[in-house]
Amino acid sequence: SSSSSSSSSSSSAAAKKSGSTPSTVIVNYFESNVKTKVITEAKSIPKGVNVRSTISYRPSSIVTAPFTKQMRELLLRELKLNFRDPQKIMAKAANAVVMALLVGAMYFHVDQEYVPPFAYIALAITSMSAMVSLPSFFADRLMLNLERTDRLYTTLPYYIVNSGVGLLVSIMANAVFGTIVWGMVGIGWQYYFKFFLITFIIFFATDGLIVLISACCRTLEQAMATFNMTIGSKW
Repeated sequence: SSSSSSSSSSSSAAAKKSGSTPSTVIVNYFESNVKTKVITEAKSIPKGVNVRSTISYRPSSIVTAPFTKQMRELLLRELKLNFRDPQKIMAKAANAVVMALLVGAMYFHVDQEYVPPFAYIALAITSMSAMVSLPSFFADRLMLNLERTDRLYTTLPYYIVNSGVGLLVSIMANAVFGTIVWGMVGIGWQYYFKFFLITFIIFFATDGLIVLISACCRTLEQAMATFNMTIGSKW
């Protein structure tokens, strides 16, 4: 045992003398592998491309899988994730019920003169509910970049599937909100379809702007600031 301990201590001392600590091993690996790959990819960028466009440039971005297969696999994965972790859907549904009860209690059996303020509050809440999807884009961005690097899929099918599934869930939540609040204000069910159609159009437009903001901004803080200076300031 004494001989083994002395041999281990001597090997560690030799490692320290030679400089082969964990940090130096990482540095050596980077110098011999990663750095060479980065330099090679940087040299493959066409001449005349500015620095800003090199951020999204990928010299090895060819995906062998067809577009339909990318869509199908991403859709199946997104549905499985929602079924395995239904907290996101349940949170949106609970938020819709709570907000509907609050607005419905404020404008319960509303008089004709208070219909415009009610409509403004209802449309504002529906529009601002699209902001819930903003943090999820940045939470999933790391996984998106890693899977794109492995050439599993391209950006277009990913955003189509994520936006489509998120839009469907949000439409269901807005339908819950609209049904409860409309029944409490007592305006008349003959106008409910028009109200739901207007709220859907406003939500769809706001959701599209939020997707655009999240795609243009690097961090969630920058996206939140951009949202507050553009869409948020209008409300």
